[in-house]
Amino acid sequence: MQTPARNERLKRPHEKPNDQSPNRKRLRLSLLPGSSAVYEAESTVVRHRPFLHFFLASKVIVCKNRNHPFFPANAQFTTFSNNPGAIVADKTRFIPLLEANPFEYMFLRPRRWGKSTFLNMLAAYYDVKTKDSFEEVFGKLDIGKAPTESRNSHLILLFDFSTITPFGSREEVMQRIFLNISGTLRHFLLKYRDILDDASPEEYITPGGVAVSLKNVLVSS
Repeated sequence: MQTPARNERLKRPHEKPNDQSPNRKRLRLSLLPGSSAVYEAESTVVRHRPFLHFFLASKVIVCKNRNHPFFPANAQFTTFSNNPGAIVADKTRFIPLLEANPFEYMFLRPRRWGKSTFLNMLAAYYDVKTKDSFEEVFGKLDIGKAPTESRNSHLILLFDFSTITPFGSREEVMQRIFLNISGTLRHFLLKYRDILDDASPEEYITPGGVAVSLKNVLVSS
């Protein structure tokens, strides 16, 4: 029984041997002039997939001091610089474009495409509590060259519903939803306690009442 050569690539059922389809795409990282850590992704073959344009239009940061570059598995924007070898796209240049229009957007991208990371980046940029670390986090990025007036001027309420599991009874799912939202509201109130006149979570969060708790925090605090 013959086995394929080790370096022979796997072929799809509809492909012919040695098929050099123009839809094949490879990315090449090239150093930007005058930089030792900032790379730009450029394609060697054109591929007809519009959703790739957003990535290709962005710079790619490669953190050094790691043998093998990798794509981070978590979405914590501010910790990327602490992961040597992490490869991330600098999409901060889109911030002025977002501010130029009504701030109502829906991100429809595939899984692992950086949606949560992008939102965490916006949260870090606008959060009044990250003002002192702005230069450290954003200084070398595109937005660091010309920050907008709204930088570090907001109280950020960021929800993450990815931890809610839709299993079990309706009551169990509702309880998980409440715990998720109430936990986020509690963190928000404690984080900005000095700005919100020492607001106590117990005063605003009603056990089992998602809508009431949201209203109390968003309207009353």
